[in-house]
Amino acid sequence: MSEHLKIVRKELRELFAPILQRRGMTLVELVYAPQRGGRALLRLFIDKEGGVDVGDCADVSRDVSGLLDVNEHLMPGPYLLEVSSPGLDRPLRTAEDFMSHRGEEVRVRLYNAIGGRRNFRGTLMEVNGGVLLVEAEGQTHRLPLDDLERANLVYRFE
Repeated sequence: MSEHLKIVRKELRELFAPILQRRGMTLVELVYAPQRGGRALLRLFIDKEGGVDVGDCADVSRDVSGLLDVNEHLMPGPYLLEVSSPGLDRPLRTAEDFMSHRGEEVRVRLYNAIGGRRNFRGTLMEVNGGVLLVEAEGQTHRLPLDDLERANLVYRFE
């Protein structure tokens, strides 16, 4: 990811934080994908205690659109805005995300292989010192948090 893209994502997160906080919500994930010759995609996954509903998504969409109208330097040109809940297989990004889901099943993909593997699925045991401890296939794997390409909860239908 380019340094410019990282900066824009950080600025967008900081811009949206106050409105989400006022509504008692958190930003689980922000996806920003600029498109050449077309509309950029801005996708927000939001959550709150008890979950979000369609009305929450509509309210946040309206607030975010208003903020982007007055901060158009962040989203020059046309864009597509999507606001939704993180879903059953919610993404995990920060140490805090992982800490709140200890004991649950996770799927983790790393940028760099460890022991010839990049993909792990197992029980999240701990997060300590920037390392995830995931128990899978009878072994505890130490996965560096800063090497995560993607991590999600695994929802089991019973």
